[in-house]
Order: sequence, then C-alpha cells, then structure tokens
Amino acid sequence: MKTSFLRHVVISMAILVMLVVFSACSGLGNGQTTLAGSIVSVNASTGTVVVNVNGQQDTIKNVPANVIQLLQSQVGKTYSVQVTTNSDGSFSIVSGTTPILSNSEGTPTTNDTPNTNDTPTTGTTATTNEPGSMTFYGSVQSAGSNSLVVTMPTGSTLSFTTNALTDLKDWNNGLPGVGTRVKVEVTANSDGSFTATKVGNVTTGDDTTQAQYTGVTTAAVGSDRVIRFTVGNKSFSFAIPSNADLSAFSNGSIPSGATVKVKVQFNGSTGSVTKVDTSSSN
Repeated sequence: MKTSFLRHVVISMAILVMLVVFSACSGLGNGQTTLAGSIVSVNASTGTVVVNVNGQQDTIKNVPANVIQLLQSQVGKTYSVQVTTNSDGSFSIVSGTTPILSNSEGTPTTNDTPNTNDTPTTGTTATTNEPGSMTFYGSVQSAGSNSLVVTMPTGSTLSFTTNALTDLKDWNNGLPGVGTRVKVEVTANSDGSFTATKVGNVTTGDDTTQAQYTGVTTAAVGSDRVIRFTVGNKSFSFAIPSNADLSAFSNGSIPSGATVKVKVQFNGSTGSVTKVDTSSSN
C-alpha cells in the first residue's frame, strides 16, 4: 500500500516536471516579444519602422504596407508591437498582428544626451501652424493632378500641391512619376499645408543626405542640446552635436519663438544638426 502510494507520488512529480519543461521550451520556440516605445520614424520605401524603447532605438524590418500606412502619421506616439528578433539584432513584426496605441500623446524622450544615433527626428502634425520652408530629397509615393506625396528624410511623408509658379522644368512642366527620386523645395501656407516652389531632378553632385528647414522654434535649446521647431503643420526635433555651427547665436543660446534656418545631415532616417542660422542670414 505504502509502495503504491510512493510510486503514485513519484509519477505525478515526473509528469509535473515534464509539463514545466515543455511549457518553457514552447515559449522559447515561440521567440516572440513585445516592443513598447515611441515611433521615431517610418520609412515606406524600405518597409522599416524605428521605435525608441527606453532611450534605445530599435529597428523593425519587413513591416507590411498596411502597418506602414497606419504608423506614418503616428510618429512620436507610443505603441506596443509584437515582434521576433532577427540575427542582426533588428526585429520583424509578427505576422497578422497590429501595433497597439499605448499613449496618444507620447513624445520620444530620453534621460541621456541625444547624439547622432538617438535623435528623435520627427515629422509630426503640429498644433500651431508656423511660416517656413523645407528643402529635401525623397521618393514620390503618389501623384495627383496638382499634388505630390514624397518621402521625407525622417521616414515620414509630405503631401504638397503645385501651381503655375512651381518650377517643374525638369519634368517638362509635368509631374514626376511614382518612385522617382526628387529634390523638393516647399513653402508653408498660412493653413499649415505646403506648396512646392520647385520639384527638381536629383543630379550626380547632389548630397541627398542633407536637408534644410526654415521654421520657428517651439522651445529654447536646453542642456539636452535638441532643437525643436515647426514648419507649417509639421514639428521636428534634431540633436545638436558639439561641432555644429551655432555662431549666429550669442553663446550658442537659441530661444523659443525664434525663426531659424536649420541644416541637417542624415544617417538613414536619423538626423543631426550641422548649422543653425537666424532668419536674417543668407
């Protein structure tokens, strides 16, 4: 009787151990994890999304087109994404899953001093429209009768119109087709929208990793050395490295509400400032 009871206990414990081991192995085989962080950039042309997780930027590759479309207008907001880890340290979104909005007002922040690799380079919709202009290189995503949607260096897209004053001579006064690489010069309208002053062809001598913005700062540059400004209805923020040219400002002090010209050098979709001028500079 006692022997039978002990045998029953041993068998039960063995089964329990096997179940625990099986469950653990099942979880490891799944290989899924959750990334929860703010959307830094969305690049439709490469199918990638960069997420800021606790101050570290993680890249999600091979993102489906429907998810790219969902997240393009969500830069700066916090999402949870189900992913698997790739061999190069990047991530891939789990098939059939949809990112979940965690915080509709999330803004990417970090306690560390931003540098070229962790700058929140945004292109989010601003609450206040500001005058300004932008010059950048991108790819045409869609074209209408008098409008274009072009990727910006930050990974998001910009929709703008053309008119009789727009310089389109590189396209015989027509519009470039979808997928064409172009140099874009746009001016912000009073309602926050944009109109192109020129849409040109990309030439061999063009440095397509550079962009220039004229806008209005929304905060003074502080100890984090990040400049935040608005152009039209778009808000941007870029890190200012120690070697950036801030000579136009006394002691490098850039106040809030200043009209500035910002030159930015991009590495992928991450940009860092090379020079900040006043609006009166040439």
